[in-house]
Amino acid sequence: MPSQIPENTQAKGLPIYSSTPNTGAYRCGTPGCECRENICHRRQSVDMGTDSISFQIKQYLNCGSEHLIYLIECPCQKRYVGRTINTLRNRINQHRYNTKRNYLKHTVSKHFSMYHKSDRSLMKITPIKKNS
Repeated sequence: MPSQIPENTQAKGLPIYSSTPNTGAYRCGTPGCECRENICHRRQSVDMGTDSISFQIKQYLNCGSEHLIYLIECPCQKRYVGRTINTLRNRINQHRYNTKRNYLKHTVSKHFSMYHKSDRSLMKITPIKKNS
């Protein structure tokens, strides 16, 4: 996409600012993305339990990111940390599909089936680190 800043402004050596954030977890912005309701948007850090430890998200991550570690949280304060080599979108959709089917062999779908009436909208997912 071409720059919206006039060329003569760029030539003067003025700083050019991007509208894309540098770090944190964000929604992808793709119209109709099914992950939209689950991704924690504009999240810069994750509190890691009772030890008051905060993990800073140091990359720009969204559901299109791949090779990453992610966190799923639910209303009862349970947490699941997972990793995937696929896009987070694919992995979220697998969790959502398994939950919809009440598939009890996977930890996430079992928990949401047993304790949250298979309500997939309650899954709050944060990509936390690219696993390079």
